[in-house]
Amino acid sequence: MEFNPIGEIKKALPELEDIKGSIKTVTIENWKNRIKTIQTKIQNKYKKNLGQTIYQFYLNPCIIEYEKTLSGYGIVKFDEEKYKLIRKYLLSDEFNLGREVLK
Repeated sequence: MEFNPIGEIKKALPELEDIKGSIKTVTIENWKNRIKTIQTKIQNKYKKNLGQTIYQFYLNPCIIEYEKTLSGYGIVKFDEEKYKLIRKYLLSDEFNLGREVLK
């Protein structure tokens, strides 16, 4: 099984290319918390955990800029509408069922 999250997102959500939503800026810590929330919801509902890094790969199409300073502080700018659409997909049965190999 080839791991291609961006290709999978583009195939599952072709409308993503046409979305030009509002840009939102959050701290890297806040971004990590968003991913952790997605991970926890999937783990509670489907009893599986792909790991935060995997979910980050899936969310990459909505990221506009990722900036980290030497001190560890940083920001993430992302398209909020794309984020909401990808998040909805990640929390869906379509995404989570049939992934037994990655369980």
